[in-house]
Amino acid sequence: MKSSVCIKAAQKLRKPCKTLPAVFITNNKEKIYIARQALGPLGLVFKVKALTCPEIQSDNVRAIAAAGAKFCAARLGRIAIKTDVGLFIETLGGFPGPYANYVERTLAPRHILAMMSGARSRRACYREALAVCEPSQEPIVFECFTKGAIALKEGGDFGLPFDRIFIHKGDNVPMACFGDDERLPKYNNSNWFALARYLDGRNKPRKTGGKN
Repeated sequence: MKSSVCIKAAQKLRKPCKTLPAVFITNNKEKIYIARQALGPLGLVFKVKALTCPEIQSDNVRAIAAAGAKFCAARLGRIAIKTDVGLFIETLGGFPGPYANYVERTLAPRHILAMMSGARSRRACYREALAVCEPSQEPIVFECFTKGAIALKEGGDFGLPFDRIFIHKGDNVPMACFGDDERLPKYNNSNWFALARYLDGRNKPRKTGGKN
């Protein structure tokens, strides 16, 4: 989902196709798709590498992504990008949060619906943190949110298990009712535009305070 801010960023960053000076650490095809959807129109491509890295125990997606990016940058000796995402359900106090992947493997969507029986609020959002880190430096983190609500019943067959109960803001059926070409663009990808602006500015020569 592209905001007006993202569109303006795209217009400013139009350049011939070039490879980002960073490697995206993931083996998640959906994350790669979303990143390419954001950066492709800007003429930007990136390298992808699957690398196992320790994941800290934290309920903060920013901290998890930052720690992963820092580890990978040190391990590879180059700029690394790492993301972490969580599903935060308001009436459940933010559960399952960054533990969404683990919870998906242990609880079925119907169990989440049972936990929300009688809940007045069904607001929820996917919160994604994107961290970029240079070797021997501290990570920079960009966040974005995909807002929506938890459905009253499961629906659809596409995507991940929680897509069967998460309704994107503006829709009236769960995300899983849409195929990849419709479903994946619904996720907010503004953090990738922020990353592109950051890397673009990083490569520009810095102004000095001296006079000519």
